[in-house]
Amino acid sequence: MLGPVPVAVLGLVWFAVFVGLSMARHIWRTNRYQTVELAWAVAGLLSVFYLVYAELFLIGAICLWCTAIHLIVAILFLTTLWEATATEAKLTG
Repeated sequence: MLGPVPVAVLGLVWFAVFVGLSMARHIWRTNRYQTVELAWAVAGLLSVFYLVYAELFLIGAICLWCTAIHLIVAILFLTTLWEATATEAKLTG
């Protein structure tokens, strides 16, 4: 729980916003949302770092479902970063 809100709900909101940003960028074929999408991915990755810390040091247990979601968030971050750098290289090169 983060305050009165379950962490799972926050994760669901994060994924919904990420999908919305991704769809907007691909449907309208614009890079206008790319910076926001990258910032959102960074926020997700930072959240994952905190949640892994909480699992290891505050709770003392590892959740396999959480670990799978953490890996998905890390992969989405890396994919978003790769797309952002590839687009930047394409614009400058």
